[in-house]
Amino acid sequence: MNIIGLNDEQRMAAAERARTLVMRSLGAEPQWDMYRRAEVGRYPGWVMRVVGVLMGLVFLASAAPSLFRLFTAGRNYFLQGIDDHGQAVIVGVSTFLLSEFLIILSTISAKIFFEGRGRFIFIVPVVLGLAMALVGNWTVVQPHDLFSWLETVVPVSTVLFVAVIGERLLLEAVERQHQAKRAYAEALDKYKRATHDPEAHPKYKQFWANQIKREIIAVNSKGAGGQARREYLATITPDQWRDLVNRELTAQDWYTPVEEPKHIVPFGHTALIEAGPGSMQMSATGEFSSNGHTAHASVN
Repeated sequence: MNIIGLNDEQRMAAAERARTLVMRSLGAEPQWDMYRRAEVGRYPGWVMRVVGVLMGLVFLASAAPSLFRLFTAGRNYFLQGIDDHGQAVIVGVSTFLLSEFLIILSTISAKIFFEGRGRFIFIVPVVLGLAMALVGNWTVVQPHDLFSWLETVVPVSTVLFVAVIGERLLLEAVERQHQAKRAYAEALDKYKRATHDPEAHPKYKQFWANQIKREIIAVNSKGAGGQARREYLATITPDQWRDLVNRELTAQDWYTPVEEPKHIVPFGHTALIEAGPGSMQMSATGEFSSNGHTAHASVN
């Protein structure tokens, strides 16, 4: 059976459809919102949010009594040296912030910016903050029984534990965000590389072969003998199909450029033929000359 081959336009149309199918298989371009809402951490997002809310409530419960006591202690001691109530209020607020938030900042900074033994240096600011908070609370409460001692020590200690939990919670959130951004960047880069060069996609050749097969069936189903060719194509084996498709895929690669002479000798003119280390001239009369010697040649 004589199977009709494809022309250049039909092969190009098959290749273009294969590129389109690759683009469709890739789907839409990745969007950041898809990765931002993805659960990429060790725990679901709602767990982290619940822990964050509970931590905030505990911090407020422990910070409220400590805030007023440290504010009072800082303000009163400031007024003993400088009788300015405006400045005393500022110092009172600063006393709370310095003691409590120094603990929180130190624990977070130690985890983020330092590793190994370098973290031990943050023991100093943590101890100073705890000491200032404990002494300030003790100065105002003046504990004399078990409950007053607990009321003096527990709020300050709770701030320390909240700082440790908050450090882990913050780093977990940052890690989740970083993983999501990295996954999004990798997916976007892969998508852009695939759309920029669809022919490099692993599925491209399969799509192209399918489209070539489709074109072969369409071309051979037309004209005289089309019914017979179509029936014949329906019976051939996969190996025979591979041969037909490969023939079309390589049909445009038949020509391989070869090195040609730099000058072709025309009739009735004198031209130079480069051959080897010397050169030879041929005149219109058929005489060759090389290195001062002359020979005759006839052209029929």
